[in-house]
Amino acid sequence: MKINYPNYHSVNSIDRILKVYHYQGLFSGSALVSQGEKVTYKQSFGLAHRAWHCPNKPKTAFMVGSNTKQFTAMLVLQLVEKGLVDIHQTVDKYLPYFRKDIGGKITIHHLLTHTSGLPNYNADPSFRIDDRLISFTIEKMIIEFTRGELEFEPGSQFKYCNTGYYILGDIIEKITGKNYSEVLNENIVGPLRLENTGFFQGNDSPLGLATGYVFDQEGLLVEQAVNPRYGYSAGNIYSSVEDLHRWDRALYSEELLSSKYLSMMFTPYLNNYAFGWVSTAVRWDQLKEFLEDPLHYQYSPDRDERSTSAHLIVHRGMTHGYESLIIRIVDRQQLVVLLSNTIGRVYLEEIALRIISIMYDL
Repeated sequence: MKINYPNYHSVNSIDRILKVYHYQGLFSGSALVSQGEKVTYKQSFGLAHRAWHCPNKPKTAFMVGSNTKQFTAMLVLQLVEKGLVDIHQTVDKYLPYFRKDIGGKITIHHLLTHTSGLPNYNADPSFRIDDRLISFTIEKMIIEFTRGELEFEPGSQFKYCNTGYYILGDIIEKITGKNYSEVLNENIVGPLRLENTGFFQGNDSPLGLATGYVFDQEGLLVEQAVNPRYGYSAGNIYSSVEDLHRWDRALYSEELLSSKYLSMMFTPYLNNYAFGWVSTAVRWDQLKEFLEDPLHYQYSPDRDERSTSAHLIVHRGMTHGYESLIIRIVDRQQLVVLLSNTIGRVYLEEIALRIISIMYDL
């Protein structure tokens, strides 16, 4: 296979593609492409704050939605490595308040891999975090989320579930005796010297955080408020493309976690899902199919496997006017990151497909 990247013409082609999406009103945010330590493309488009006419910049932070899960998984595995958490232990051993009838069935591993059988709290159309729930503690929120019955026997099926990662956040807090934000800062943000990454708690908006927007029914952009209770450890982290490149580099080393547990983090269980990441080999001629539905993609090797496929580790996120996509092509240590503060007209996977097609001359 011809690898067309990085070179002057491919970088220019990527820039032209992103400018087209921006000029058509389809992308506002930041993009980064790297090969190992070298950042080969980094650019921002559109406005971080429309009312103030402040532009997006590479250091601008965006809420990353469900890409929070990879950070939560890392914090859990760090506790596992220290012997403070057993990945196959049940939830009731760490959260005494948790329902005994199901807490003795669901393990930490089930929560990490979306195989717990718990209902997904924000998949219910009737679910709203109203004024009543805003006053709840995390513990009371979890009790509220888990009143219903299990949808299947833990470990028997996969169903994407924010509830599981919400619960993991409280387990992290109970084990460490610290709030999630402190644990994140002490174990990831601080050691990696991340400048524009943190946990949104709803007090004051962090400096450098873009405002999120959605298109209304009339096609006008409407500002979205971030609800501090909504995502928690399943979706409330913010970051920048520059920090996510630093995070990506750390995942190739033992800077945060030993190789034994890093391997565990990226080993898929059901539906290509590992711990906070989708992880699978992908044929290049099936890249579009994979990006459209990575959780149901089924890899089928070609005869010349080395030249026609690659190992991809990916995740997307969407929340309150923000969208994010991280694609790690681990065979060549390449990274594509797209962060947007506008939702409504095009999925970031479409843009990423164009970028990777240029990189690999597909």
